[in-house]
Amino acid sequence: MEPRTSTATAPLELVVSTDRLRARLRVRDRAQLLRHPPSESELITLVEKRGIELTDTVRERLHQFLSLWSADKPGEPREIPEEYLIAEGTGPTEPQDETIHWSETLVPTGAPDDTGRVDWYHQRVIRAVTSDTVVGTLQPATDGIPGRDVFGQPVPPRRARGNSLRLGPGLRLDDNSRQVIATAAGCVFLENGKLRLEQNLEIPGDVDFESGSIDVCTDVHVGGTIRANFSVRTAGSLTVDRAIEAAEITVGGDLSVRGGICGRLNGPLIRVGGNINARFCNESNIKAGKDLRFERELLNSQVQAAKVLSRNGTIIGGYIWARETLEVATLGSEAAVTTRVALGLSVEVLRRMRQLELSARERRKLSQQIRQRVGPLMANLKRLTHQQREIATELLARADELEVEVERLLAERENLRQAAQPSEAPYLMAHVMIYPGVLVSIDGQETRFDQPVPGPIRIERRRVEGVAEIVAVRPRTGSVTVLPSYELDLKASPTAEESEEHHEDASQNPT
Repeated sequence: MEPRTSTATAPLELVVSTDRLRARLRVRDRAQLLRHPPSESELITLVEKRGIELTDTVRERLHQFLSLWSADKPGEPREIPEEYLIAEGTGPTEPQDETIHWSETLVPTGAPDDTGRVDWYHQRVIRAVTSDTVVGTLQPATDGIPGRDVFGQPVPPRRARGNSLRLGPGLRLDDNSRQVIATAAGCVFLENGKLRLEQNLEIPGDVDFESGSIDVCTDVHVGGTIRANFSVRTAGSLTVDRAIEAAEITVGGDLSVRGGICGRLNGPLIRVGGNINARFCNESNIKAGKDLRFERELLNSQVQAAKVLSRNGTIIGGYIWARETLEVATLGSEAAVTTRVALGLSVEVLRRMRQLELSARERRKLSQQIRQRVGPLMANLKRLTHQQREIATELLARADELEVEVERLLAERENLRQAAQPSEAPYLMAHVMIYPGVLVSIDGQETRFDQPVPGPIRIERRRVEGVAEIVAVRPRTGSVTVLPSYELDLKASPTAEESEEHHEDASQNPT
């Protein structure tokens, strides 16, 4: 209970709180008070003797206190409280520290949508900026305002003025506009009266509801796990100390996962511009701009990378495309799980190139047909009516447009080929074993393994007697074996049934 000062008179006591903002009448002897109620003059004398400012409000409350003895019936006084507030001061207004009004683009997301629902998985609470970004505008600090106690004396605030907001490195203040501007890319944090910019983002625990999803342009270090259904996007690199669950990941640089990647079939995409290093990848959907290295296993995953490397690891199931090299200990399993491997130009690229070529061929044919029909007419312009001349001119213009489209399609095809072309001859190296059920395609030509093939063995494409063949090379002896192969159907996505049919044809008539 807070200390109080008091003044007593007869059955009443005047109590003033320690902060001098409240004064109360306290009943000391209820029986005596009922026998000899105080008069208004006695109460006023008690208040004045204590030094309390006698305002109109105080007089009104004293009158209300005395009205408690105005009974509805003689001898039946109203209930008298043990304490009754008669005077109340005004507390001081404390100063406000300088604050920042965040720019609209940096206000954390997570507001309800039109239906009132909130997507907590995609809310973002981390403020990411690029160089020269306006972080926000400073709101000035305010002065404290003194209050007034029950004695009529001023009550000072604890501080005279609010503190200024401190700016750390990477942030500058425009004195005219009071805008805070980032001088480097990073993440902005406000802690303990200081605005700071971190060029490397540290998440000490998991990426979950507390951190929210992340969308930054700096290197990111996650000390725990990126939980399922969250997303991390960064233009820099990403390091994860534990694991990545079924989360959407977009990384401009390298991705390093000290644990593993645990996705789900047809789950979110992990897109990385640089290299990926992980202990294992299970049911993951991965696209790497450079190499994927794993230590233990790659199970039932969809992977695209320049190189897929694991000298001691195993690949089982899924579809793996390595533009240049795939090196692994074991490919497939004893259970003959279908495991697809593609090297060189991917089937998707080959299919797109074929589509572009066919489209260009159709447009060129149509252009030639138009010119063949309109040519004789244009040779005799004088015999044509005005309307016939306009039609002929429009048809020739259409032929010119078709020729332009042909050139564009062929250029797109060539650019696609150059972008997807490996920098070296693609090959597969299995150090321990290739099991039945493994299908290997190189530049659209595929072979299937129906028997276990012990390693070390290298699978590549060579010209044998003028014909492109998929061959198996024994590094230790240098022996070369031509493998039965077949051209993949580029009109549609290959299926297991189609590969079975191709395999039967190839076994009868090997390429």
